[in-house]
Amino acid sequence: MKRYLTTLIISLLSLSTVAFTSTINIAADYATIQGGIDASVDGDTIIVNNGTYYENVYVDKQLTFLSVEGADSTIIDGNGSNGIEIEAGNPGSIDGFTFTNCGSGMYINQSGTYFINNCKYSNNARGLTSRSRTEISISNTLFENNLEYGLLQAYYGYDCLIVNCTFDNVTDILFAPGYGTTVGLDIYNSIFTGQINGNELNPVNLYYCDYVDGNLGTNVNTIVGNITGDPLFVDIANGDYNLQSTSPCVDAGDPSSFSNDSDGSRNDMGYTGGSGIIVEKSTITFGYVVSNSTAEIPVSLRNLSNNTISLDGYSTDDNQFNINSTLPVTVSPGSVVDIVFTYAPTEQEISNGVITVAVTGLPGATNTEFNISGYGIIYSGGIIQVPEVAPTIQSAVDISVDGDTIIVNNGTYYENVYVDKQLTFLS
Repeated sequence: MKRYLTTLIISLLSLSTVAFTSTINIAADYATIQGGIDASVDGDTIIVNNGTYYENVYVDKQLTFLSVEGADSTIIDGNGSNGIEIEAGNPGSIDGFTFTNCGSGMYINQSGTYFINNCKYSNNARGLTSRSRTEISISNTLFENNLEYGLLQAYYGYDCLIVNCTFDNVTDILFAPGYGTTVGLDIYNSIFTGQINGNELNPVNLYYCDYVDGNLGTNVNTIVGNITGDPLFVDIANGDYNLQSTSPCVDAGDPSSFSNDSDGSRNDMGYTGGSGIIVEKSTITFGYVVSNSTAEIPVSLRNLSNNTISLDGYSTDDNQFNINSTLPVTVSPGSVVDIVFTYAPTEQEISNGVITVAVTGLPGATNTEFNISGYGIIYSGGIIQVPEVAPTIQSAVDISVDGDTIIVNNGTYYENVYVDKQLTFLS
């Protein structure tokens, strides 16, 4: 399998000396991680050397945590309490740690966007607990043998992303922001042996994942490329979650070139796959869009590899779909850019297209493709007919403005319609 953790850490260590206020070295500068945090300010980087740290760390600042040699050598043992607790609206990131013997390996509360990369959550009561207006992005991370769950997202929250992770717990994921929040969890190129549960209004969407048939709870959607075969780990009994050469998860992840493994081959599902280039999504769905408007969806691209990537230009096979970002653009190691995709419908129907982006710096590829879809509604104002113009009552409501009239033709409509405008409905 392809691993890039050591070189990634070296790259990020070099980056940290430039991008952040200062660096604090554990254990050279401070004997404990908490001691380094107490001396830090927002924007600092905490570099942690090899060792097992018996600590319950509390974070109330915006910090970056990096280990020197990765998760296998840098361990936080919480002795039954939370390994790291992050509070009070302080986004940041952590890369290359193992959490074991903890209540929650990490407990993240109301912390904006938090990035978790190349970590392991092993033998805890709970792997990772995230709650209260936190958006998490997790890549190349292992969750195994956590008693209650691997990952919980609860009590409000934002859209979240998981890429190339491996879960082996009785309950792998509980995604339940609740409280009327309409956010979702997108998961790419990951392996699951336990239960996955979404929540009403909070779907879990699987792309190119391996799961156990029968283990998907309510509000879990298998979008594309998923399988249910035995992943054939090397040696679970001894904690080796690498894939055997005959595993069905080898070369079975997202075929997008952004997801390629470091040797240029197609992505391997699981936490050892990929090359550290994290694209938020490669399948983009606009839904219903009215013809007198242009819809936009930004897609985040985060470069955790050692390579500088350049997005050089693009082509589209359907002129309704385009990119509204200035190209070329350079994505240096450690940086993030947004690619803004647009849909301006000219056809009254479902449309599917492909946008091809020319890229330099990707392993084994010079371009990558995004699959785009949307339902165009040709509408000139005043009266909207269902289903002749808008296919559903809700889609008519969505595209309408105050004062419009929605005329609904004969039929049974299996819908739960939400109206927040001044409209007239006629059958």
